[in-house]
Parts: sequence; structure tokens; C-alpha cells
Amino acid sequence: MIFDKSGLDKTGFVLKKGIHIPTYNRRYMSADPVACKLIYWKDKPDGTEQPRGELSLQEAQVEEAEGANPEFRFTVTTPVEVYNLEAQDARDMREWLRSIQMLSRLGVFLKRTKIEEQKQDVEYVFHKAFERMQQSLREQQNESREALREVANHKWRAKRRLTELRDNMLEKLEQKKQKFLNLMKEQEELKNSIELLNTELEIVREDVSASNKLQKQVVGIMQQTGGSLQDKLRTVMQYCKEKVAGAPRPPTLKSGIQLVVGAGVDIAFADLWVPATVTGFTEQIVEVKFAHGGQVQKKNILRNKIDQKLRQKQKSEEKQDSKLDVKKTKTKPRKSADFKSNPVLFEDAMMTEINKSKLLNSRKMRQGDPDEVEYTFNIYRNFYVNVHLPRELELIRIKTKCSERYNGLRHIQSQQTLITREKNEINWILTEMNRAINRLTAEGTVDPDGKDKSNSKTAKQAKQSQSQRNMADDGPMQVVAHRPTWSDASNIIFRLARSRKDQLNCTRELEEALKCRELLRSWYDDYNHNSVQS
Repeated sequence: MIFDKSGLDKTGFVLKKGIHIPTYNRRYMSADPVACKLIYWKDKPDGTEQPRGELSLQEAQVEEAEGANPEFRFTVTTPVEVYNLEAQDARDMREWLRSIQMLSRLGVFLKRTKIEEQKQDVEYVFHKAFERMQQSLREQQNESREALREVANHKWRAKRRLTELRDNMLEKLEQKKQKFLNLMKEQEELKNSIELLNTELEIVREDVSASNKLQKQVVGIMQQTGGSLQDKLRTVMQYCKEKVAGAPRPPTLKSGIQLVVGAGVDIAFADLWVPATVTGFTEQIVEVKFAHGGQVQKKNILRNKIDQKLRQKQKSEEKQDSKLDVKKTKTKPRKSADFKSNPVLFEDAMMTEINKSKLLNSRKMRQGDPDEVEYTFNIYRNFYVNVHLPRELELIRIKTKCSERYNGLRHIQSQQTLITREKNEINWILTEMNRAINRLTAEGTVDPDGKDKSNSKTAKQAKQSQSQRNMADDGPMQVVAHRPTWSDASNIIFRLARSRKDQLNCTRELEEALKCRELLRSWYDDYNHNSVQS
């Protein structure tokens, strides 16, 4: 009576595909370790029924059928014949595959042993083949263990390298945060500076506009026909006195003190760039001087002299401004309330220039007097060079400072955008590296030499960074600023995936070798026991 078994001498019902008629028929099969054959019957034998066929398993190859429907089909291929079989379930198929593979290897060892030993004793040959197969399985176990040990070392090296990269990225992240805070402080200082410059610019612009209006009014009075030069000057004086009497007086300033530029930033920078009114003062002076005739050549000479004096005055003012800038850095920062406009500054200056000329007390000049044009020109020139031109230069200087600070503000904003982008990149890279490190830790990856010295501080920082990253979108990110670091880390992570696959295969091979050794030993012990009893 043959009973169903699941060891090396596996027995049981399977479906076998016919050779001539390709249909699957139910057959009872038995694996014979001594003969290294696969024998089958139409039904379960009672001990007297002859088998319907057999297949030598020496050098046989067995593999699962691809795309089989239903499942659990496998093929046994030998140099002589091919069996297409179907097991009852997945467990039954694994047992058949293991038994046939072991008998195939055992048959190879039996054939090799017969040739090498040159002995006819079947028991001796079988014993030698059994020992050689056991030795082969032990070597397979050792190879699998060595492969697993190498995978464990590789995983530890990967964990250590990822930890180093993570610590470097955490340091970079702290540096970026500190740089961002410094830029915010600098940005706030620039905004305050632009606000002060904006206030001062409005004041200087009002002063220049008032000076232009006054000059236009004075030129209109001086060009009127009739009356002497003194009468025209008295009219100008009367006009200035009326303006001074009707305007509120600001606090008296000490002589020699004038408003200087403060530091500061843009609120609505486009409003600052209103072009200053061009006075055309040089042309007006030339026209007044030659109102009663004159040659074109003399007009050009006078025009060139006036322009040359104005350029010299401008250079001296620029030197003075540079000295004021040096002194300004040592003073305390000012507020917008420190800037106050003097609404009658230019009327006072005009009256001062007229009084300096002493024309009101000199002899009375009639219209067309040759000296009238020269005296008038001197009054215009002194007022323009000493009073009006410094304010126009001040206006240009303030606009230049506004432009510089506005460009600085735009540069800071671009730097902040870049730093924010880099911080997002670092957080994303840290998240991926932390995920890989945590998985290695969960898998029990430790230093094989027992020298694992983890930094609790960096680990805590990495955990905080990962929690911040988890609050954002966890999708992929295009890494630009830290591409070398991410390239190194991604290569390690991809190699870890391959190592895990190798580890799984080695583990299965080790388990299979251990199982085969156990089955082979168990069957051989039973075989020896039955041989002794018989």
C-alpha cells in the first residue's frame, strides 16, 4: 500500500497532459529517490498494479508554466521526454518542485560517483552521492549566508553615508535660515531708508518748483518795458516781501546749516521719478543781456562762460556732498519729521542778492543803460548758482540714492526667493533621506563592528525638518541648487532597493537549502532504518 507523502519521496494525485491527446488526465505519481525516477499510475496503486509510465529525473529541469490557466501547472523536461503537470494547489506544487529538483541533483551525483569510484556496490555509491549532495547543500548555505552578510554590510555603509549627507544638509539649512533672517533685517532697514528719502525728495522737489516759479516771475518783471532798473528791482523786492509776509515762517536755521540726505527706501517708487522742471535760465539771461541788440558771436561766448561757471559750481557741490555723506554715517538715524520745508527760502535769498548788489542805493539807471544788463545778469547768476543750483543737485542726488536703494531692495527680494527655493529643496531631500534611514533602522541595520555612534542632536533636527516637510506637498521636486548631494543620495537609495531584492533571494535560497538538507537527511535516515530491518 502506497501512502501520500510530502518529502523527498513525494506521492499524490496530479493532472498529466497526454502526449498524443493533449488533455489533462488525473494520474497518481510517486517520486523514487533510489532510482531517481518519477513513476505514475492511472489510479492509486494497491501494490500489485504495474505503473503506466516513468521518467528518469537525472539532469531534469523543472519550472513553473508561464501564463497557465488554471494555475499550479509546471513542466518537467529531460533529454528524453517532457511532462506537463498540474498540482492541486500552491503548496502541493512547491512540494513537487522541491522533490523533483532534489532528485535531479541526486541523480547527477549518483552518475558522477559511479564514474569516479568505479564500483558496482549500489549502497556504497548511493552513500557517497548522498554525502556529496549534503556537502553541496552546505556550500549553498554558506554562500547564501555570506551574500546576506555582504548585503547587511552594504546597507550599513549606505545608512552611514546617508546620515553624513543628512547632517551636511541640516547645516546648510541652518545657514540658509540665518541668511534669510539677515536679509529680512536688511530689507527692513532699506524700507525705512526709502521712506525717509521719499519724504526728503518731496520737500526738495517743492523747493525746486518754488525756485522756478520765483525766477519766472522775476524774469517777467525785469523784462517789462518802461521804468529804470531800480524801479524793477523795487517791484521784485515788494513782490518778495508780500510773499514772505503772507507765508508762515519756519523755525530759524543757523547760518551755514542746510538739509542733507538721510538714508532710507521705496513705498511707491514710480511716484519719485517726475522729471524736474527745466528753467532754461542760461538762455533767459543771454536774451535779457542782448535784448537791445548784440552779435551772435558775443551771445555764444557769454553762453559758454555761464555754462562753464555752472559746471564748476556743480563739481564743488559734489565734493561737498561727498564730505556730508561721510559725516552723515556717524550721525543718528533721522525720522521723516526731521525734514521741514521753508516756503519763503527763495524769496529771502532773492532779496538778499538784490541787497548785495547795492543797486537800490546807486545812481538811477534809465532804460537801455549799458550797465543795466550786466547788473541784471549778476543778480540772476548769483541767485541761480548760490541758491537754485544746490537744490537741483540735491534733488538729483536724492533720486540717485533712491534708485540705489530700490535696486538693493529688488536684489534682496531675489535673494529671498532663491533662498526659499533652496530651503524647499533641502527639506525635500532631507525627507527622502530620513525615509531611507528610518527604513534601514526598522530593518535592524546596525554597525557590524559595534561602533555605531549616532548624533541625537542631528537626529532630532532631522525629525523636525521631516515634520515640517510632511505639512507640505509630498510630491517630487526638481532639484537644481543641490543636485550633487541629491545625486549621491538617490544612487544610494536605488542601490538599497537592489540590495533588498538580493537579500530576499538569498534568504529564500538559504531557507530552501536548509529545507532540502532536512528532507534529504530525514529520508536517508528512514532509508537506512528500513534497509537494516529488511
